[in-house]
Amino acid sequence: MTTMVRLEPSGHQFEVETGETILEAGLRAGLPIQYHCSNGTCGECKGIIIQGIALPALHHDYVIKSAEKQAGTVLLCRTTTNQDLVIQANEARSAEDIPQQNIMTRVSKIDVIHDHTLILNLRTPRSHTLRFLAGQHAQLEIKNHLSRIKTIASCPCNGMILQFHFTHNAGDPFTDYIFNKLHTRESVYVSGPFGKVSLEEDDDHPIIFIVYKTGFSMVKSLVELAISWDKAQTMHLFWITDNEAELYYENYCRSWAAVLDDFQYTPFLLNGANKRTDVILMDSLENICDLYPDISRYRVFLNIPRRVEKKGKSMLLGRGVEENLLHMDDIFEYR
Repeated sequence: MTTMVRLEPSGHQFEVETGETILEAGLRAGLPIQYHCSNGTCGECKGIIIQGIALPALHHDYVIKSAEKQAGTVLLCRTTTNQDLVIQANEARSAEDIPQQNIMTRVSKIDVIHDHTLILNLRTPRSHTLRFLAGQHAQLEIKNHLSRIKTIASCPCNGMILQFHFTHNAGDPFTDYIFNKLHTRESVYVSGPFGKVSLEEDDDHPIIFIVYKTGFSMVKSLVELAISWDKAQTMHLFWITDNEAELYYENYCRSWAAVLDDFQYTPFLLNGANKRTDVILMDSLENICDLYPDISRYRVFLNIPRRVEKKGKSMLLGRGVEENLLHMDDIFEYR
């Protein structure tokens, strides 16, 4: 049996499945509900029942004051329902509403795609998951105080599973360790989130993603969030790589294109043996813009190597992209 919950003042609605807490159901729906511990000790996920009756699901140690109880206050992480509800609850509206967090995670899975690409999955404690917005980043710290800020590739609808995509850069101590020494169950210290680029639920601008190599990780998080929102927004992904082997999630992209009515995927393989990579990248951006003479009405997410970001931005603005619709986070990286 499923029931419907509406949050006020946002008006967001989502279904609660049997056995789910209200917080779990809201996060699964991609909603940025305020919470912290998710185990009933901090009180950050307090909400007020405006209509309907909520049911206790799990024990909690947080003490709700008598006056709050009388007003209908509950902990969303410990509460469920068997009827439709209207709840007053706090939701994050921007990156500034997400607190900085520090979590000790463990490596749950390492997928080596080929010699130069790896997907790292981390698992947080059940009692301390990471709150973040799609498109944001986290700092990973491993042994010997090696650290790197990376885009979170997973959806914020499950903050207990964090995914990161890596390109192996010869001579880089961090990626050398990730590719050659890191093992499952090893501890990785995660802090963040950082960055301000994300989707806005009420924005209807069609979207163009232009990413290079593992810059695709940003797209994965944003598209998975859009799917959880059931958005009908037009999206076109241009994934630029040096060769086909680096299109490591191509089947994923093609499945999006098959399932979503308004999603297009175009792989862009760099070619031109007599040109430098940077020159070929700029040629690719020109070619992409040629496909969109009306590009001024699009929201563009650009994640390319930092050494060519300024040139890329200048070229896109010159081709008509509105500056307020061009997203290039300072923390984005393709490595």
